[in-house]
Amino acid sequence: MNVHRRAVGVAGISILLVVVAGITPGARAADAQGNYLVWGMGQASCHAYLGARDAGDAGKYRTFLMGYLTAANAITAQTYSVTGDAGIDTILGQIDEYCRDHRIESFERAIGQATIVVRPSGRTGAAAGGGAWTR
Repeated sequence: MNVHRRAVGVAGISILLVVVAGITPGARAADAQGNYLVWGMGQASCHAYLGARDAGDAGKYRTFLMGYLTAANAITAQTYSVTGDAGIDTILGQIDEYCRDHRIESFERAIGQATIVVRPSGRTGAAAGGGAWTR
């Protein structure tokens, strides 16, 4: 990769992080009524998610969740992992539990609630030799 392409890539990532920085769990960006746009599978209802999960077709939800959590990790100050030591299956279990009781809520809302449950254990640093990206 030449230097110009690398600089453009770094600049693009930097711009993306600045744009999404307003959606951290502690300081969400929203309109005056508290509303914000949700993209992709985050718009689906908990009912739809549970149906896909029961049918063994929840891969697109899992992928959405991993992207959501990666973005939250990247933009949440002083945090390495918003889910602490909880793995993706633990988070999905929390989402399942929330969705069973809140079927009309969005999948995005369920993710937010699941991260609140595990947030007290959020990690502020990578484990030794933990495969983290460095800057």
